[in-house]
Amino acid sequence: MTVLILAGERDVSADRMVCALGDRGVPVFRADLGWFPETLTLDAELRNGRWVGRLVTPHREVALEELRSVWYRSPSTFRFPPA
Repeated sequence: MTVLILAGERDVSADRMVCALGDRGVPVFRADLGWFPETLTLDAELRNGRWVGRLVTPHREVALEELRSVWYRSPSTFRFPPA
């Protein structure tokens, strides 16, 4: 089960949390909401009362059903591209 960390791209506390969880063998998926929708995509649907789908960046992806917890630490806000 993976921990989702939503934090700013240059957040030292989030960096430390990623390292601490990694040292304990806990898989981590870190993203900044400011990446959405250009480099972070979400494909999700509610199925039988549960969210299923994927969070994807150019380098990693995680299934929503594999997430066990979320740490939300002041991520950037997203903006839709002008086009």
